[in-house]
Amino acid sequence: MTEYGKYVISEIAPELTKYLIIKGLSPKADIKINDKDSIDFSNVKSDEITMQSIGIPYSGYTREEEADTVVKILNEGINRIPQNEINKLKQMAENRFANRKLNDFKVAEMIIDRTEPGLGWRIDAAKDIVSIDSLKTSTDEKDEAWDNVIDFWKRYNEGVHEYNPHAYTTAELTDLSTIFPADNNAKYIGDADAERKFLEQTGIISVANYSYFFTLMTDMFSNYLADSNQPSWMSDQGKNFELLKKLDTGWGNNPGFLFQSPDDGVTNSYTFGDNHDKPRLLHMLGVDMNLFNTTFEKRGYEKDPDNEIELQKYKDAAYVLEKEIEEVNEHDSGASVAMGLRIDKAIESLESAKELSQSLGSELKQSVKNLANGTYLGNEIEDNSAFGKKPFDAAIGCVVKELNHNRPSNNKLDEQEVKN
Repeated sequence: MTEYGKYVISEIAPELTKYLIIKGLSPKADIKINDKDSIDFSNVKSDEITMQSIGIPYSGYTREEEADTVVKILNEGINRIPQNEINKLKQMAENRFANRKLNDFKVAEMIIDRTEPGLGWRIDAAKDIVSIDSLKTSTDEKDEAWDNVIDFWKRYNEGVHEYNPHAYTTAELTDLSTIFPADNNAKYIGDADAERKFLEQTGIISVANYSYFFTLMTDMFSNYLADSNQPSWMSDQGKNFELLKKLDTGWGNNPGFLFQSPDDGVTNSYTFGDNHDKPRLLHMLGVDMNLFNTTFEKRGYEKDPDNEIELQKYKDAAYVLEKEIEEVNEHDSGASVAMGLRIDKAIESLESAKELSQSLGSELKQSVKNLANGTYLGNEIEDNSAFGKKPFDAAIGCVVKELNHNRPSNNKLDEQEVKN
């Protein structure tokens, strides 16, 4: 293969491979080949290809039989791809590289080598390259499966660093405490041991550190984001104790973080404050999470008359909803009250700074009240918590739309101007 051909293959092979696998297993998959330069997979449904859809039963096959069946179906499916589809692929590839010269690739490679962009590699669900069942069976089979996980990512990591030794690699490992309970007689004597050996043997720099930092970092500086049943604050003493436990003394079978990871993993640790199935961090730092997660009850504040925090939540709700405190009830949404309170306070701040007239501020607050009460554009909202769960820009947009709905057509506010 020519030097030019190697560059072309390295760019287009992943896309072609994806096309062949999907078409091989699901000939009717809706994949569009753009003659100009690309393949569009956006219409392929995630549940379109399953073990059962290609003829493998739920049970009864060994893993070797399953693998042989997949390979056989792939070969047969690829060989049945119509010639006109193959011709489209060829035309797409020709068009993509028609104006590319060898030096174009070399210059791009030199820029990447010198500037070192794209060095981060985050591996999602790293343990799932083996059958999940193999990690839930006997100790011997489970140990073998974990050995295979380590071996696979070791070879992957070596490949990444062979090309760029400065690459930062991190892996998400989940549910290890369930898979590897404490057992001093096992090869992996617990989840912390399995995780540490993964890092030591693969050379991957860090794991996602969920058990150490996923909630700790946010809880140190804000209310609890992930669990509405947790208290809304920590005392300074409580924060110090929690930090000491996670970093140094450890808990149960887990050593402190400083003693859990190799040195490189400690100094270059990785975690994040939110993800796709958790509340958005920036959104939740902007509202009172204790209020956001509240389930109101009629006169609920009377259950514990000395609880000033609980009483304040009902006062805030009464303020935003413009009703008497004893009228706040189970139909009111803590999420929408929290959002309404945040926007109301922002309006008041702008009024104090003379950047917003009091008359316009009053109109905006009326719109906030309507939305927090579950009314939008004259209609009742089925889920009255929706206002509180929207991103701030979308929530502000709803406030402006609600205001304009109640204004004459010749006196509308510009939504974008208000957001700015």
